[in-house]
Amino acid sequence: LVARDLLIEAEHGPDSSSLLVTDSHSLVEAVLALLPGKMAALPEWRQNFCRTVFEGSQGTGGIVLAADMRTAVDFVNEYAPEHVEVQVREPFALLPQIKNAGEILIGRYTPFCTGNYCVGTNAVLPTGGFAHTYSCTSVYDFLKRTGIAYLTQEGYASLSETTRRLADFEGFPAHANAVTERPV
Repeated sequence: LVARDLLIEAEHGPDSSSLLVTDSHSLVEAVLALLPGKMAALPEWRQNFCRTVFEGSQGTGGIVLAADMRTAVDFVNEYAPEHVEVQVREPFALLPQIKNAGEILIGRYTPFCTGNYCVGTNAVLPTGGFAHTYSCTSVYDFLKRTGIAYLTQEGYASLSETTRRLADFEGFPAHANAVTERPV
C-alpha cells in the first residue's frame, strides 16, 4: 500500500513532492522493491512524471529513513507537507505530534486520493512548505472580519500608562499625546 500511495502524489506532475518518512528499514526495502512495478503499471505519461519525481536530478521524491519515530515526526513538521498519510500501529497517538501539514490522513484505509475526492477534507492545501503558516482554504478565507474594541473609563485608566509608554518607545508622539491629554 505504501509504494502505491507514494505514486498518488508523484503522478500529478514532474514538480510533485512525494516522500516516505519512516524509521523502518524493512519498510524501506519493501517499498524500493515494489515501487518500480507499481510505476510500470501506470500509463507512460504518468510513469514519466513519477520517474522525474523519484529518479530525476531535480526530483523531489524519495525515502527518508529516520533514526526513530520522533525524528520522523520532526522531519515532517519541518518539511510541512501538503498531505501526510499516517500509517503506523497507533496513528491516533502520533496525531497530536504532527503540527505542520496541509492535511493528515489517518490509517491504511485513508489514502491521499480519498482526501482529494471523497471524505470531505479540503483539497485546496498549502504546498511548498507553507503548511508552517497556512491551513487549507476555508470559508474564513472569503469572509471580511473587523476587530471591534470598547473600553470603559476604568478599562482605559488601566491601559493608558502602558499605551503611553509603548507610543513613546515607538516614537509616536501623537499617540502618546492622545493618551496623556485624555482625562481619566
